[in-house]
Amino acid sequence: MEFPYAASYCEENVCQAVLHCLREHQSPEEELSVVFISSLTRAVPLWCQRSSTRSDGLVIWDYHVILVRSSAGSSAVLDLDTTVDNTSISNNSKEGYRKAKFLAFNEYAEATFQPSTALQPEYARLFRVIPAADFVACFASDRSHMMILAPTNSDDDSAATERYPTKYLVPVPSWDCIIGSRAGAAGVSMNLPIYIDMTTAPGESTDLADGLAYGEVLDETAFLDRFRFYA
Repeated sequence: MEFPYAASYCEENVCQAVLHCLREHQSPEEELSVVFISSLTRAVPLWCQRSSTRSDGLVIWDYHVILVRSSAGSSAVLDLDTTVDNTSISNNSKEGYRKAKFLAFNEYAEATFQPSTALQPEYARLFRVIPAADFVACFASDRSHMMILAPTNSDDDSAATERYPTKYLVPVPSWDCIIGSRAGAAGVSMNLPIYIDMTTAPGESTDLADGLAYGEVLDETAFLDRFRFYA
């Protein structure tokens, strides 16, 4: 399958993938879940990542986002930045798109999380799981987390803003900023930090005053138990 893709915007890539799956490939028996992976210290080790310069593909992300598809007795993962099963996946099929496929959950999890590898407590991975339909309706990003202000010697911040316009750390996606229907109705234009925040107790849902759905946070054992297929 071919999905819209922009480097460093994994949350938006997954949102686009959800829309693609709902439009083209979703069957009534399948359940799609968007999964944010982070930690209390915003540092999580993931292996088999394309951006790594190491042979094992290890990267310490502040957060990462994947899509899990579940049906009777099995689960699969779509990660547009993985090198697992790289033989059948090309990098960018054309500008702004990436070819990728869903991988068996067990295979992906073993290669990417390496559960048998002992981690320091600060790297303990936590997983925010959100039903995909809720995510596309409730997610909003103005991309301000990717903006920087060019250095200036001026003490006048307002003047600096005018003379040194805001720039992006990396090029923005080709599509417009994403504001889900429920987020827009609630007047929310940026809630990405809420999805990344893992301070909600594992197993508890996040229920905020804006009435939007943010899923639940699971520790690694609970996450693997929920989606792992036991033959």
